[in-house]
Amino acid sequence: MTLGNPRQGRARELCAAAVRLFQNNRNVELDFSGSTIKAHGLTIAYRTPFQKWPAGQNSRTVPAKDEPYGIDIWAPKKVLSVVWHDARKPIVVSYKPGEWEARLEALDEGNESRA
Repeated sequence: MTLGNPRQGRARELCAAAVRLFQNNRNVELDFSGSTIKAHGLTIAYRTPFQKWPAGQNSRTVPAKDEPYGIDIWAPKKVLSVVWHDARKPIVVSYKPGEWEARLEALDEGNESRA
């Protein structure tokens, strides 16, 4: 997806906020073995190369070897998808700005205050 620099930067900021929820979780309920958060009308999925995938998982959702990490956010439709590798800049696959961003930031702020 080709996005202008301000939109790329904003999408990456939101991705970083979502990752922090998984790293410092204090205020949201986790499910799916710690790889999905559902809170405030958002569903946030975090993919890593270390996860065990459930039986019958669609292979299209398994991360590619080149970009093994990813964040996908739905609110309720998919609004953000970012993939990355440790040594490379994150790639914004899709980003749809909206009011969901404020909900994610509120979760992140509440999470940081409890860390």
